[in-house]
Amino acid sequence: MTRTEDRLADALGAAAAAVPEETLRPLVAPPPPRPRPVWLAPAAAAASVVVLAGLVTAAVAVAGSGAGKPAGPLPVPAAALAAVPTYYAEADLDQRITVRSTATSKVTATLPIRGPLPAGLGAVAAAGHGLFFAAGVAPHSQTEQLYRFRVTAAGKVTGLTPVPGGRLSARQRVDGLAAAPGGASVALSYSTVWHGNPSGPDRLIVIDTNTGARTVWRGGTRGENGRNAVFGVASMSWTGDGQRLAVLGQWCPGTGPHAYAETNIFCQGSGGQAHRIAEAWLIRPAGGGGLLSRGQLLLRQSDRYPYLAQALISPDGRVLTAMVLTGPVVGQNPGGDGIIPDNMTIRQIAVPSGRPLGVLYRRHLGSTFETGASPDFLGLTGDSTRQHWIVIAELGHDPFNGWLYRGRLVPLINVTGLNDPGFEAW
Repeated sequence: MTRTEDRLADALGAAAAAVPEETLRPLVAPPPPRPRPVWLAPAAAAASVVVLAGLVTAAVAVAGSGAGKPAGPLPVPAAALAAVPTYYAEADLDQRITVRSTATSKVTATLPIRGPLPAGLGAVAAAGHGLFFAAGVAPHSQTEQLYRFRVTAAGKVTGLTPVPGGRLSARQRVDGLAAAPGGASVALSYSTVWHGNPSGPDRLIVIDTNTGARTVWRGGTRGENGRNAVFGVASMSWTGDGQRLAVLGQWCPGTGPHAYAETNIFCQGSGGQAHRIAEAWLIRPAGGGGLLSRGQLLLRQSDRYPYLAQALISPDGRVLTAMVLTGPVVGQNPGGDGIIPDNMTIRQIAVPSGRPLGVLYRRHLGSTFETGASPDFLGLTGDSTRQHWIVIAELGHDPFNGWLYRGRLVPLINVTGLNDPGFEAW
């Protein structure tokens, strides 16, 4: 089949598999302009869009406001499907690392590596133009290794090879991964597992994928708890030149053997999330390792941005696309208190001024008493252009996973059970 026919088949599959969801408050800011597809010649692209638009309008679920009132299907034209990446890579809680079709969510390839035990979760990152990286454990191995691979036009994996300098020790578990455009550098964060539980602060390594050379970064200590604050990496992203790395770090109170497990995920424990401190820093890994404070402070949590869950830098380094939580911390009855604020907004923020630029998506989360088990149960992933976004939320009562289109959520897979995604990249 030709690539155009492949796209038509995927789009038709999406129409058949679609299910409606919940309502959404109106979009505040228009989405950025979408680039024209590069995989079709101009004449073929125009012809295929006309044909597909006449044949397919994918009915997809609409992101919810929490009120439980269905709004009906959201049309996704074939041109919108053609503009987003055709395939994405995923690491799920069932140890699998796979490649899936964006249009249908069908698995097109499964990597011969798995997430490490006891966590069971690998990690994936995209470097653009079909190049991906994954952290996982090969058969008959006990240690996690960084790999690179490519995804073909048919969604198959080719060229899976270990990255020089990408092997971790037996007790280290990757909990974050970000690849520079073109793949010359990869940043990974890891925790140390002790007796089956993550323990101690995150460490951040930047690897030159050609030579294996490493630089190591630490979060240091911040806030009222001083040396008792536990550092965790919430998200990482690169500028378009591959020279600067944005790191959203969180510092949480915690002591004892399970401090990391209690703080890096959602800062529960003594004082709860009220004592969490989150900051986004921009560093130049080529200058050597050290503390994040060697870099430039981009954004700090504040009354305007009370809970920064994710923050990704734009290619030019001037804008952060952030997942911001606001509102009350709502639990469930009976059951207990919630963990995080219950209103989620994905907004774009000028840095370092902190000036709000617009909103891409809003959702009322409802009860946050129960969350998933991945390192960051709320995830935000952008493609290499930072124009297309994937959102993951592993909430016990209402998990969701999809890509954003005109302020709505187009579901990718049904996130229930052990196959819940922990990382996705496109």
